[in-house]
Amino acid sequence: MNDDFPEVVQEMDVAEWQVRSQIGFVPEKDRVKLVTVRGDSMYPDIKNGDVVMVDVRREFFDGDGIYLINLNGYTLVKRLQMLPDGLHVISTNAKYRSQVIPPSDIESIHVAGRVLGAALMRRAEEF
Repeated sequence: MNDDFPEVVQEMDVAEWQVRSQIGFVPEKDRVKLVTVRGDSMYPDIKNGDVVMVDVRREFFDGDGIYLINLNGYTLVKRLQMLPDGLHVISTNAKYRSQVIPPSDIESIHVAGRVLGAALMRRAEEF
């Protein structure tokens, strides 16, 4: 048994009115998965340790937005934007460069879902 194995948040109760006001609809059961973000590439929009709510039924590029993707074997939360030269994979943090996936290589990226929102996990001292 690994005593260092972290506990995983599998469920969060959120008021229906708040979900509807923030994302515009109340998703049906099993449509939204919780994913803990690691790293600072999306800072300050999404911080290391924040939990994002991912619509796993949107497994395709559905317009500019933030997505959970698999690229070159890495699972990432990134902003995607389609421009004439290809699909731009963008980190909010300026210390990371954007990557452009040319139209001929778009199939190299797998979209696992679209991020609907985030639960900001902060210690009370950070407020």
